[in-house]
Amino acid sequence: MKKIIILFHGNCHDGFGAAWAAWKKFGAKAEYIPILHNDPPPKGLKNKKLFFLDITYKGEILDKIIKENDVTIIDHHVSVKEEIKKAPNHVYGEKNSGSVLAWQYFHPNKKAPWLLRYVEAGDLWDFSLPNSNEVRVAIETNPMEFKKWNRMQTEIENPQKRKTYIIQGKAILTYRDSEVNELAKNADVGIFDKRKIWIVNSATERSKTGAVLAAKKFHIALIWNRVGNQIRVSLRSDSHVDVSKIAQKYGGGGHKQAAGFTLDASKPLPWRYVKREKR
Repeated sequence: MKKIIILFHGNCHDGFGAAWAAWKKFGAKAEYIPILHNDPPPKGLKNKKLFFLDITYKGEILDKIIKENDVTIIDHHVSVKEEIKKAPNHVYGEKNSGSVLAWQYFHPNKKAPWLLRYVEAGDLWDFSLPNSNEVRVAIETNPMEFKKWNRMQTEIENPQKRKTYIIQGKAILTYRDSEVNELAKNADVGIFDKRKIWIVNSATERSKTGAVLAAKKFHIALIWNRVGNQIRVSLRSDSHVDVSKIAQKYGGGGHKQAAGFTLDASKPLPWRYVKREKR
């Protein structure tokens, strides 16, 4: 029997949620490896049963992996809609997040738990589900560990215990709103992909800060930070700019209004700063 390896989107709650959905099925029978855009493939990917969750490789790298392994890809990012069709087994859907798609695949007869529905709300930036933003941020204060997520699942399924997450989330959002306002207030202006954009250097509140700035005159915001030898970049836009296409140029991907990629920190940044303008 081929060894099962779960490769999932690292540093991402939706990606980890997808891995957790797989863990609920396979447990210790599988190996779980987080990967990022532009990461080289882990060693030893040959003659294995691979599941790519919420992320995949592209081009010749993916072609080689598919040729040498039994590959299933589960993803919801529009930037890989065509690429994942290379795999004999693939699941794509834009209406759900990667974690919910993974749950539906691995547990077809069970409704997605509230835990993943709240994670999905944050990933799709759709907070029509009551109190979804509050519960989402409370979830994100917990470590991405399978047993911890089991505990959260049990608690969030209970309406009374869920209230604790709502209360905690409201307090967190109050603080974060002030942080976002400060980050947006001090955003720089730069040139990237031949257009003027907002630029913020921050490791926190990337999505909210980007959304606030993208609603302003340049339609697009770039939020970046350095982690080790990598520069991690998040792009946010309004409906005027498809940032998934920009991210693809740098080996990343995502959605029309939310995308990202990573860069080698030893190389020059592909944007430049210009004089700050009045808000």
